[in-house]
Amino acid sequence: MALQSPALLDTLLPVFHARESHSLWIPSSTRAAYEAVKSVTARDIRLFGPLMFLRILPARLSGKLPPAEANRPMLEQMARMGFVVLGEKEGSEIVLGAIGQFWRVAGGRACAGHRRRTFLGL
Repeated sequence: MALQSPALLDTLLPVFHARESHSLWIPSSTRAAYEAVKSVTARDIRLFGPLMFLRILPARLSGKLPPAEANRPMLEQMARMGFVVLGEKEGSEIVLGAIGQFWRVAGGRACAGHRRRTFLGL
């Protein structure tokens, strides 16, 4: 059995204050799962739309969020909202990060202007 290399997240951010790990076996190739993650839309995830509608309603009513595009890949929308690609192993892993106050009722948007170097301390 070959040794598995460390996850890209562990390489990019080796020091952290909290950690949570989950795993799920997916009956497909790594490449197929990666491509699915890159192309998934809000419409592809059951209950995502109604739950996010409730979560962001205050921010949407105050005009703080652009309208969501249910048919556009979620990763593209996240990038538009301030998430940053911290690293990517083409075909197997992608790591995104955001800085924001996501717990606030009328807040929740990622702070704009942060770059990869902000996260990685470069």
